[in-house]
Amino acid sequence: MLTNVAMYRQTSPDGMAGHVARTYPAYAVWWISWADMVMEWIIANDEKSSGNHERLRQFVMKRKAEVWRLQDTTPEVHLMAADYTMAEYADGNPWDGESMRFMTVDKQRDHFWHVIRAWTADGGSRLLSEGKLFTWPQVKQTQERMKVMSGLVFVDAQHMTQEVYEHCASNGWTAIHGSGERAFMKRTRSGKTIYRPYTDVRTASPPGCSYIMISVDTMKDKLAILRGGFAAPWELPKDVTSEYRAQMNSEIKKQIVTNRITGATAFRWCQIQHRGNHLWDCETYQTAAAMMMGLLPLPDEENKDTEETPAE
Repeated sequence: MLTNVAMYRQTSPDGMAGHVARTYPAYAVWWISWADMVMEWIIANDEKSSGNHERLRQFVMKRKAEVWRLQDTTPEVHLMAADYTMAEYADGNPWDGESMRFMTVDKQRDHFWHVIRAWTADGGSRLLSEGKLFTWPQVKQTQERMKVMSGLVFVDAQHMTQEVYEHCASNGWTAIHGSGERAFMKRTRSGKTIYRPYTDVRTASPPGCSYIMISVDTMKDKLAILRGGFAAPWELPKDVTSEYRAQMNSEIKKQIVTNRITGATAFRWCQIQHRGNHLWDCETYQTAAAMMMGLLPLPDEENKDTEETPAE
C-alpha cells in the first residue's frame, strides 16, 4: 500500500489556454546539493531569530517554490531569566561590573512605561526595573530611588512633545525622538564625513531642552540580536512581569512599500495588531543609549568612517 504519493495539482484557474505550468521545490532536482540547502535553511532561521526574515523569504520562494506569507503569528522569542530578581535592586543597589545604568521612559496620555537597565563596559546588561508609572513625580522618584544619574534618563518625546521638553529641561533629562532614517551624517573636526545611527545632542527651542534623534530600525535590529542571545549577555530577572514578556514580542520585521511610485520596498519593524509595544520601545532606547555611550558597537555598515565621494 502506497502512503506517500506525489502528484501535480492545479493551483490557479486563470492559466493561459493551451499551456500547463508546474512548480516544484529545489530538492526535487539532482543538481542542487541537499547539504547546501540545509545550511541555507539553518542560516535563514538564525537570522529570523534576530528579526531579519529576508533569507527565509528567499528560501521559501526560491527553494521550496511556495508563496511567502509572514503572518502576525510569527513564533515568539522565548525570554530566559537569569538567576536574580528585581527585588534585589529595588533600592538602587549596584551590579558587579556595572559601568552605567540608564532609565528610559515612554510617555503616554495619562501614564508612563519605564525600563532601567545596568550595562557593563563590554555591552552586557541586566534589567533592574520595568513597568508602568502614573505621574511625573513618580518618574523622578523612581529615578532617584534606583540611583540613575539625571543625564542618563531618556524620555520619548514623540507624544506630548512640549510637555516632555519642559520636564526634561527642569530635571536635566534628555528627550529622544525616533526616526525612519537608517543613519545620520556628521562632519568630524578633520572634515571627514561619517555616519551614525543617532545624532549629536541638540537643543530644542523653546524651552531649551536637550534632545537626540535615533534610527529606530537600526536600534531595533540590534535589540533583536541582544534579545535573541546572539551578542553580549542581555539579562532578565526571574520576577520579570508577564506584561514585559508580552510587549517584548510586540513587533516583527515586515517588507513594506516605501515608495508608491517606484514600488521600492524595505524591511521595517511593525507593531503586531492589538499588542502593546511600549516596553519594547523603552528597550530600544536603552540600546540607543548604550551605543551612544560606547558600551555597544556601532553596526558594521555604519561603523566605517569613510570620506564622502564627490559626484561624478
